[in-house]
Amino acid sequence: WLKLFGSSNKFLIVSVLPSISSFCTMPFVKFENIAREWRFKWSTENDNASLMQAQAALEDILADVSSIEGVSSVQRVVCGGCQDFKVITKLSEKAFKDW
Repeated sequence: WLKLFGSSNKFLIVSVLPSISSFCTMPFVKFENIAREWRFKWSTENDNASLMQAQAALEDILADVSSIEGVSSVQRVVCGGCQDFKVITKLSEKAFKDW
């Protein structure tokens, strides 16, 4: 359920859960923040019931996730075309190591 992917300026998202030290050996990779992404598919059945349940579950934990030391943002992304529900938590490198 957890996927990390892509990269951008000062914000790194990776495709696996490697150790942070593996990035330190690549001098061309520079970052200050890392994101964890939780992702799953929702269904349009029962008037999008699974999407509504996912949103409710996120609302239940959002304050707790947001309050973790080092977390700078939590984003929810929903795609109606491919039925993706994603929660992307951006945190500092140190916080990522601890989490």
